[in-house]
Amino acid sequence: MPETPATAGVLTIKINNIVIKSGLIRVAVYDSESAFLDVKKTAFSLTAAVGNDSSITLEIPDVPFGVYAVACFQDVNGNGKLDANWLGIPKEPYAFSANAQEIKWKAPKFKDARIRFSESAPSVSLQLLKWNER
Repeated sequence: MPETPATAGVLTIKINNIVIKSGLIRVAVYDSESAFLDVKKTAFSLTAAVGNDSSITLEIPDVPFGVYAVACFQDVNGNGKLDANWLGIPKEPYAFSANAQEIKWKAPKFKDARIRFSESAPSVSLQLLKWNER
C-alpha cells in the first residue's frame, strides 16, 4: 500500500542578526491576510530567550502545509510588546518572512511576507534589523 503524503510538518524558523544579547524573541505565524499582524489571530506563536549566539533556530511541530507569513521581534526589555517611539517607529529589532519590509511608514502586507510551507520548503530565515537599518 502506498504511503499517504504528509499533510503537516515541523516549521523551522531561523532568526539571524541577533546583536543585542538579552530579552526574548517573539515569533508569530499568520495564515491569512485578515489575521496578519493581529496578535490575537496568530495561527502559531512562540517565544524563546536570547542567548549569546547571533542566531536562533526555533521549531513549531504539526504545522499544516500551506501559505503563511511570519513576523518576529526582539523584546529586549521583556514587556511583551514591540516598543515604538511617539511616531510609531519600532525601537526594537524586528523581521518578516520573505524579507518583506515596510513601505515608508506602513507595515508590509501578508502577500509581501508570505511563504509556502511544504515538505520541500520546511524552513524560513528572518533577518532582525532595526527600523533605521532598513
